[in-house]
Amino acid sequence: MDLHKSFRLGRWTVNPSHSSLWDGEATTHVEPKVMGVLVALASRNGNVVTRDEFIQEVWMGRVVSDEVLSRCISLLRSALHDNPREPEYIQTVPRIGYRLVAPVEPVEQPTATREPEAAENPDTPAKQVTVGKNEQRGSRRRYLAELQRRNIFRVAAGYAVIAWVTIEVTAAVLPSLGAPGWVHRVLTVLIVLGWPAALILTWIFEITPGGLRLEREVRKRERVTRIRGRKLDYVILSALAVGFLYLIMQRWTNPDGPATGPGPDVPTLAVLPFVNVSQNPDDDYFSDGLTEELINAFSRVEDLRVIARTSSFTYKDHSEDIREIGRKLGAQSILEGSVRKSGDEIRIAARLVDGEKGHQLWSETYEGRLEEIFALQDRITGAIVREMLPKLKERGALRQVAAERPTGDLQAYELFLRGRAQLRRRDEAPIRKSIELFRQAVDRDPDFAAAYVELATAYALLPYYSYELEDEMFAQARELIAMGTDRNPEVEAAAQGVLAFMSFRSWRWVDAEYSFRRALLSSPGDSNLHQWYSQFLASVRQLDGSMFHAIRAKELDPLSPVVNDRLAVAYLWTDQDDQAERQFELATELGMAPSANPEGHLVSLLRRGEYERAGKILETMQQMFGRPTEWIETFLAGLQDEAARPAAIEAIAAEGERGGISRGHLFGAWLYLGETDRAMALAFQLIRAPATFDVEFLFSREAAAFRAHPRFPELVRIIGLDKHWEEFGMPAICASEEGDSSCG
Repeated sequence: MDLHKSFRLGRWTVNPSHSSLWDGEATTHVEPKVMGVLVALASRNGNVVTRDEFIQEVWMGRVVSDEVLSRCISLLRSALHDNPREPEYIQTVPRIGYRLVAPVEPVEQPTATREPEAAENPDTPAKQVTVGKNEQRGSRRRYLAELQRRNIFRVAAGYAVIAWVTIEVTAAVLPSLGAPGWVHRVLTVLIVLGWPAALILTWIFEITPGGLRLEREVRKRERVTRIRGRKLDYVILSALAVGFLYLIMQRWTNPDGPATGPGPDVPTLAVLPFVNVSQNPDDDYFSDGLTEELINAFSRVEDLRVIARTSSFTYKDHSEDIREIGRKLGAQSILEGSVRKSGDEIRIAARLVDGEKGHQLWSETYEGRLEEIFALQDRITGAIVREMLPKLKERGALRQVAAERPTGDLQAYELFLRGRAQLRRRDEAPIRKSIELFRQAVDRDPDFAAAYVELATAYALLPYYSYELEDEMFAQARELIAMGTDRNPEVEAAAQGVLAFMSFRSWRWVDAEYSFRRALLSSPGDSNLHQWYSQFLASVRQLDGSMFHAIRAKELDPLSPVVNDRLAVAYLWTDQDDQAERQFELATELGMAPSANPEGHLVSLLRRGEYERAGKILETMQQMFGRPTEWIETFLAGLQDEAARPAAIEAIAAEGERGGISRGHLFGAWLYLGETDRAMALAFQLIRAPATFDVEFLFSREAAAFRAHPRFPELVRIIGLDKHWEEFGMPAICASEEGDSSCG
């Protein structure tokens, strides 16, 4: 079968020469490379096509990134209306490639795409066709001129500018007035709906010296649309000036991003895990879920610092003195309690304790039916805020802490709580189980915003605990967010954190920056966000901001090993080596082994000359993946003695050729040995897969010679850092010359 002619694939007729697909009703055109990918799949007729085979057949051996192929597959699936979760046409074979699951069949006659009428009817005179086309063009010009005369374009532009300024300003002002979040959402919807209404009214009516009249009733001499147009120009320019000044003030007053929480002298509250006293121990998910909901509710109060879940849950089933817990968490007040769930009946006992003195400040017991759980949560949070109100500057705290009902379906809510409990376990099997539970919750309530966000988060995290591919899981997460947003506009705002994470990991730096800022505006007490943002800012060489958010994450989550490890890395990049060492030791004490982040520990140890300990970490990493360790001693000797360096270079080169050392560690070895040419050549290979390349290490003092390499500006351009710097400003050590970014 000649696949370069037409062939059938399921209900589709494929015409490679025209890069088109026809389903019997409509023709869909795709890019030539996308069609090339489909032809390569069809040529195997059900067998797997590897990524290398795609490169040979479609790109003629020219090396392209995995993202390029994934994009082609995504476009192809979109054209075929194929669901990647239940594929009818293209199936992903993890870690290998793709294959067609629909049969490829020949067709007797290729289906041509529909051509203009003149081509279908050869008897139509060419002159007649030309005249018809000229008339169509003239009609379009007259229509555009009429739109311009009636000031439709000016009104559209002016309305958009004024609407944007209004939405931005009210987003900043309404919370300070104590207005609930739905007020701004309703205002935004009304403004958006007003845009087409304004255009329709502008088309139908015209303002004359005699007042508002229907356009068709206005005589030509009465028309003043040109004068009105000039006035509209002034309005648009004024609105743009106000918007520009607003942005300047935002950047000037807050150069490092959004306000991210209360200052140092604010009350701090820790919510310890509520004890499950039900007869069924499996109800832990419910008591843990209630605890987390309370943490989230209190985190919305601007002048209250709330200890994050990771640190609070360190004391699940605790027996320590409450004052010792308060000291370790840095909390002046501690909320603890118990939950008893029996069928549809629920009983919650809560008490507030002074974290410094240990005495009880308040206690209450709440009873009700399961369907009243949200009202019970509001009563608890309201009582605590009233108790702490003298310490809170923000008198709108009671309004801030009140949460809207997340769902009207209690079974969906229980599925959501169970899914979140699984997701927090951070391993492949629990994450997959959480996906199943979140999907059931969404199926029961398709408007359940929090369930969509957690489901997308589960997909985004799955690649780091399994062999799933980042780009495919990220694509599913984004698809879910889009689907959820169509059902409930709140999903997009609530998903900014996971969108920021995915954009960061995909090196979409500008998108990530904006998403991080939006996410922190709505969730300033989320320690995960601050931790991710710290890593992101270090990757774009904004070290002051990176340090600020690492410290903020530790304030919110002081006992999280991951957060303490992140702060240690932030200290490394600012050359505060003693503080970095102490933070790494604390992270290890809290349970994070050096092998979980070997690169940071290695940099710290090598800076201090602790070569023996560095060697042990390298040996552990090599043995973990079944790789040889003989080269390690030679490599470390080369770092300590210049005379031993040639032997170290030879040993590393030999091991690299044999594949006995990971390419990431090989890149680091070349940097430490001063082999910048080899390091640069390897870097251009590593950046094809962003997940395997640690961008923030490029700005360490160990990489100074690497940054001086003549190809470094090209590397920066391919990674895409220059786009972020153009949008948000260059780092102090970097400069832009003729479009290239160089860094010292």
